[in-house]
Amino acid sequence: MLALLQFIEQSSVPLTPAEIADQAVLGWLESRCHEAEHVPRPILRGYQWKCLFLPEGTQLRVWCRHEHGYAEVIGDELIYNDRSVSPNQFVAACADTVRNAWVEINMLMPGETKWKLASVRRREIETAAKLAKAAPGNPAIPANPANPAPAQPQGHGAQRSGAAMLEDDELELSVDPTYQAGRRGKREERRDPRGPLDRRD
Repeated sequence: MLALLQFIEQSSVPLTPAEIADQAVLGWLESRCHEAEHVPRPILRGYQWKCLFLPEGTQLRVWCRHEHGYAEVIGDELIYNDRSVSPNQFVAACADTVRNAWVEINMLMPGETKWKLASVRRREIETAAKLAKAAPGNPAIPANPANPAPAQPQGHGAQRSGAAMLEDDELELSVDPTYQAGRRGKREERRDPRGPLDRRD
């Protein structure tokens, strides 16, 4: 920073120390980004076994009579006893017979600490592929639709609702007063004058 201040005093640069420092930092960052773009990316080497990719350094193990036989992925090849083999050839060389390599080979990939059967790894890859393929085409159904349909009453509740509606309709009907008076007069005509007095009198 002291050298920068001395340079500004001795030169006729029409910039403040803060502006010069800002330009210097921006120029340095731009050069670093340019260098990062041209750094070659490491090539991932490994052996492709059907749907399984075995990165370089993966170890394969098969039980051979009284001990385990080991093979290793070196570069793009599977090496057993200094020669390139396929998984089936590796199993056949260890067992002296033809066997299903998927259920005979255990694998230990770089960075792992536990061996895992080849068929288990294959099943995991196939399951993940199916889930990834099915996810975009099967949108989830919303739990609460925006406009739910009104629930229709059923059973005994529906009958009670109908009765209640009928009662409401009856309450809205108006009764003609003349009709009520005529009915009362007819009842009085049918009364026996010698009979006991009606309590309503």
